[in-house]
Amino acid sequence: MRPALSVLVVEDDADLRDLVCQLLQGAGATAIGVANAEDAASVLASRQVDILLCDYILPGRNGVTFLRDVRAQHPTVRCLAMTGHPDPFILGRGHDDGYFVLTKPIDPSLLLALVDGGSNPPGAANLPIHVSTHS
Repeated sequence: MRPALSVLVVEDDADLRDLVCQLLQGAGATAIGVANAEDAASVLASRQVDILLCDYILPGRNGVTFLRDVRAQHPTVRCLAMTGHPDPFILGRGHDDGYFVLTKPIDPSLLLALVDGGSNPPGAANLPIHVSTHS
């Protein structure tokens, strides 16, 4: 992984948030974990972030609205979403709005490939709507 990457992880499940941050840090990224969109907005206002990994369902302001706002206000931040509810609307929303949607449980190697490889990682080139870790 490129060592200069800064990844903001927005996930209300503290255990999952910590696990994802540890995974990213172990791969050489700087990972910042927060529990909601309001805290994420504060981080984005105060420091450089390369990648936003955001859960769709969050307390308060939902992930869909937050991702849309981030893409408008911070066009250089690459966005990824994650959800435990992989219905066609959610998956299609990511495609329409220009980001990948990972389904939980998240495959660690796939997450690292998405973070490190940009928007078209190996194995995901033919999956424009979503990347699913379910078999």
